[in-house]
Amino acid sequence: MGAPEDDKTRVEAAPRPEGDDLPRRIGRFHVLGRLGVGAQGQVLLGYDADLNRRVAIKLLRGTGGPDERDRMRREAQALALLSHPNVVQVYEVGEYANTLYLAMEYVSGSTLHTWVKNHSQREILGAYLQAGRGLAAAHSAGLVHRDFKPLNAMVGKDGRVRVMDFGLARGELATRSPEENTVMRAPTAVLWSGVTEAGSLMGTPAYMAPEHWNGEVVDARTDQFAFCVSLWEGVYGERPYAGKSTEDFRAVILGNKRREPPAAAKVPSWLRQAIERGMQGDPAQRWPSMAALLAELESGTPRRRRRFAAAAFLGVGGLVVGDVAYENLQARWQADACWDGGQELVSQWETARPTAQAAFVAAMPALGERTFRRAATIVDEFTAGWASAKSKLCMMPRIDPRWSSDLVGRAEECLLEARWAFESTLERFVAADAAAVQHAVAAVSDLPPPTTCLDLSYLARQSPPPADEQVRAEVLRVRQALRQVRSLGATGRFQEGLEQSRKLVTEADAVGWRPLSALARFRAAMFASDVTDLEQAETWLEEAMVLAAETGQDSLLADIVTGMADVVGGRMARHEEGLRWAKLAQAMTVSLGEADTVRGTWVLNILGLIYLDRGQLDEAEEVMEQILTIVREELGVDELEMAGPLNNRGNLHYRRDRLEDARVCYQRALELFERILGPEHPDVALALGNLARLALDRGDLDGAERLGLRALAIREQTNGAESLEASHAQQDLGNIYRSRGESAKALELLERAAVGAAKALGAEHPEVGYALLSLGELHVQRGDFEKASRFYSRALGIFQASRGPDHLDVAPALTGLGEVALGRGRVAEAVRHFERALQLYAANERPRDAAWARFALARARWTRKASQAEARELARAAAEELTALGAAADRAEVDAWLAERGK
Repeated sequence: MGAPEDDKTRVEAAPRPEGDDLPRRIGRFHVLGRLGVGAQGQVLLGYDADLNRRVAIKLLRGTGGPDERDRMRREAQALALLSHPNVVQVYEVGEYANTLYLAMEYVSGSTLHTWVKNHSQREILGAYLQAGRGLAAAHSAGLVHRDFKPLNAMVGKDGRVRVMDFGLARGELATRSPEENTVMRAPTAVLWSGVTEAGSLMGTPAYMAPEHWNGEVVDARTDQFAFCVSLWEGVYGERPYAGKSTEDFRAVILGNKRREPPAAAKVPSWLRQAIERGMQGDPAQRWPSMAALLAELESGTPRRRRRFAAAAFLGVGGLVVGDVAYENLQARWQADACWDGGQELVSQWETARPTAQAAFVAAMPALGERTFRRAATIVDEFTAGWASAKSKLCMMPRIDPRWSSDLVGRAEECLLEARWAFESTLERFVAADAAAVQHAVAAVSDLPPPTTCLDLSYLARQSPPPADEQVRAEVLRVRQALRQVRSLGATGRFQEGLEQSRKLVTEADAVGWRPLSALARFRAAMFASDVTDLEQAETWLEEAMVLAAETGQDSLLADIVTGMADVVGGRMARHEEGLRWAKLAQAMTVSLGEADTVRGTWVLNILGLIYLDRGQLDEAEEVMEQILTIVREELGVDELEMAGPLNNRGNLHYRRDRLEDARVCYQRALELFERILGPEHPDVALALGNLARLALDRGDLDGAERLGLRALAIREQTNGAESLEASHAQQDLGNIYRSRGESAKALELLERAAVGAAKALGAEHPEVGYALLSLGELHVQRGDFEKASRFYSRALGIFQASRGPDHLDVAPALTGLGEVALGRGRVAEAVRHFERALQLYAANERPRDAAWARFALARARWTRKASQAEARELARAAAEELTALGAAADRAEVDAWLAERGK
């Protein structure tokens, strides 16, 4: 298949000159042009016709022997396994014309070197944080870049930074200045730096660490040095080491002759000190890891940093405190007991890492290694952040008078709780089973951010600990148990979590400290909601709400009210009540200053889903767009927190018959879930189920079956065969088999789905109504109108009682009853049902369903000779509507009906 006709393939590559020497194809890729050329090879622009995307193809000049090619291929394949939003993705490695090629993600944008020239210091730091995350991910996967610099990171037009050229050939090498060129003295340094011979030199002089110049072993700390040189260059506008030749750079870097920054540069001293530590000549004096450096940089960004501005004096010298005092003392802290004390978790993690990694691989050989790398990157960031917060807290009472003993105590308990969460998760990692592996990324993503523990406003909102030491000890014991139980939810063990949290409610009440009783009930309620014991969840939330309000726990109270909105308005479908709770919770997040944060999107998500369920589509769309904007600005487009909102946005598009928009959202959510959580995670089944329904609507029954079977397997494995989640997958797959005409399979699955939903939610819940609709459709198809009528009538009663007579969900029940009436020859009754369904579909912005209702009405009218002309016009109108919606298969069915009746 050739390249498409549109402009997607006509990009920045220079046009092919007459008689050029470029190949037409390399492997399965069409070659469109040349992006760059250098001593080691060339970079071509290619087109992947199978996946309709552009690629960058690195094609080498040299060959090397078979062993060398095998080693290079293995290293390139290792890089291909590294899937991270801030690393250019490697798609394929292969051989062409007796040399190697690498097909990689094509990034349209500019290098970081060029991009920084037109952006603010804050934006530059944000871009480098992204690049640093890419390096940290590579380090977690056992890869070292060896040649990081601003020219080896691209800033895409979407604002996302990707690190590239992990020791691979680059284009346009011959056109660069000496300090920009890469020194490559090893004959084997052809494709991948990881296979360069010992003692060889490979890197860019201006960014090379001392150990690199000395031919010593390079590791992640070498990348850290190059990263800090690059960041210095970005924020100061010039490199820290001046030189015009390779020997110049060797002399100044080995001699640690760093020049003073420009006098006019306004770079905070905390940022300068963080960068300078990363450029220490001795690797042991640099940051312990890229994750540790990134945690320090993130703690100083405007979004997270809390400026310490109080003034006081410390000792005889009378140092003014605040940021200046902190920054002046920072270097000293790193060498004393405060710094050492902060390293406890880092050491604990490094000690346990090999055991945990082995447990992951043993539990799931195919998935474990990749999942562990993803989880380990997050743990690296957490432990580094905890170490930084712990070290800072150690010094706060000495430099800032606002840090009273009470606040220090609250901060210590906050860090202690974060440590409990980490240790509980780590305990499950070192003894990981398949379920722990599947939920690992979600579990570590749920770890509390340590930076919160230094937020004075947050600490001030927490209840002071009990004065009685014995009571305080008991409170800490129960809180530790609650945190450990919470990790059960993060690993999908909801029933076990409910059983343990129920006991902890009793234990909390026995302690007699009301804030603890409120927290215990809230945690237990969330588990009860997870296992659909909704009445118990509501009871605990009501009790927790009173206790939290009485004890002034504003932040916890906001969480409880949000949980109530979810349980009552979302899961129990009491929409009016749920909306009131959601709007109250939304007001509370505004009061707490969290309305525009990722944490604040929890209530927005619930609000949007209630609007969607009520058919208030404009309101739902406004809220969902707000969520996506917040997450995009806070975290970026490739974080896990984007997946849920994208999935919900897809549901909105589906409701509005924007099927292609829905597919794009569902597919993007699936990609994020699979990449970050792993292919067997329950959230993957959520996206698969949505895509299966879309495939069914499009008439792709084979594709729908594949998706549906995979979703059901995940649900039954992770949630249980009789769970509510499994019933959703059973219903989807049952509807697929019904459409394929496999009646027996469909009946078994749909009956299981109806029983499962009723058992989980109660016989009057709308979810049960949906299952009954599917059974009604199946029995109409089987010609059993008596059973079909019973199922449709029962569903209609449920929807009218729970949703109201004008809700969208009433329409399919009416349509079903119309089909039953038509099958029994009761034409007037059928017309009445179809007309009412058509009104509801039109009122609820469902044009495709409205077209089908119009066609059903046409079929009913045709049975009476006097109304056949009207029937023909109704069918033609339905056909035109389906054409406008791009529903070709549906239009064909209507056309066939018209053709049989002479149009």
